Amino acid sequence: MRKEIKLHILFCLGTLLIFIGQPLIDNPHSVFGYFLFLCSIYMGRWIYGQSYTANWLDIFRMFFLSFFAWSIGGLAVFVSYVEPGLRWTHYLESLINIACFTALCLFAGFFCFKNQGKTAQALGRKSRG
Repeated sequence: MRKEIKLHILFCLGTLLIFIGQPLIDNPHSVFGYFLFLCSIYMGRWIYGQSYTANWLDIFRMFFLSFFAWSIGGLAVFVSYVEPGLRWTHYLESLINIACFTALCLFAGFFCFKNQGKTAQALGRKSRG
């Protein structure tokens, strides 16, 4: 198995342990947070993969649409399955939290994947030179 695949599996298992293992009593919240985290990270990675053929306006559209979709979709899942029957002000607060978390994870997925590619290129140059 390639080293990248092993590191990727280790990343997924490590984040699973952090999100699920930390609050053992609060399982629906941690599962929701974990899937929102992974979906946002991978969406950021996908946007970076598309950035080779897209201009800056297309990248902005992809970020905005994915941010909007994951925020509203995350709120819908939160309202339906995680915490049904609360006041609307709590849902507004949850929307703000979900949107901030989604934005951070989107940018983290984009820039970490971008940095990973630059680091791999620099290491490749050092080993050849």
